[in-house]
Amino acid sequence: MNISFYNVGMVVLAAESKLDQVLGGATRVFAHVGFKRAQMADIATEAGVALGTLYRYSRSKTALFYLAVQRGFGVDGESLRQQLDREPPTRREVVEFVLRSLATGRLLPTLAARLSAPEAPSQEQIRAVLVEIVGELYDTVDRHHLGIRILDRSVHEWPELGQCFVDEVRGPAVRQLAEFIERCAEQGLLPRPADAAAAARLVVEICAALAMHRHFTSGGAYASAAVARDMAIHFAVSGLVAATSMPARRPGASSEGRNDP
Repeated sequence: MNISFYNVGMVVLAAESKLDQVLGGATRVFAHVGFKRAQMADIATEAGVALGTLYRYSRSKTALFYLAVQRGFGVDGESLRQQLDREPPTRREVVEFVLRSLATGRLLPTLAARLSAPEAPSQEQIRAVLVEIVGELYDTVDRHHLGIRILDRSVHEWPELGQCFVDEVRGPAVRQLAEFIERCAEQGLLPRPADAAAAARLVVEICAALAMHRHFTSGGAYASAAVARDMAIHFAVSGLVAATSMPARRPGASSEGRNDP
């Protein structure tokens, strides 16, 4: 299939070198169709290079996928260039990279610090603290939107990727945020929700909708970056501060979900 992905609202990065050009095309294709449906010929077309040129930079689709995932999570071009002659990675190596890159404590240091602090914020400080935590969450999703999108599009053929993202990345983020909400509610700093995990999951979903999906929505459906960030923080924080109750989760239902970023 001879297709182009420029119309999905993704930011096309300027190619500073042929490698950047190749990896830019690969990242866009994997982010749009996932690992299984991506064809090397389509990647070459999207990157604007010959198929033979593509194989000069990557020995296999798996190796190219690993490079694209790393690029999507912010690994610099020089580090990627040093991997060109290596053997194709195993699936376990890809999963371990994702786990290292998205360790919750490293990505959300403000939340981690608040949970380990001996004292809770004051009533006067709580809104500002929530703004900082939600803003940090939004910025993390926004910064890694391409890598998250690639994982999301590839979970069916690489279930271990989806599993590690849900169990080791999103799950801990939801649980830690829920713990913080519960602590604040116990000390009278926030209204007590009927289900803190559901409240935390809603905050994550608000950030995902505005920080990530806006990059892939054509037609200007989403606001500018600054406005989208402000909207996510406003709605998430206002909901936590003003909520008096939330519907309890159905027995046996998961609060962490499976496939949505």
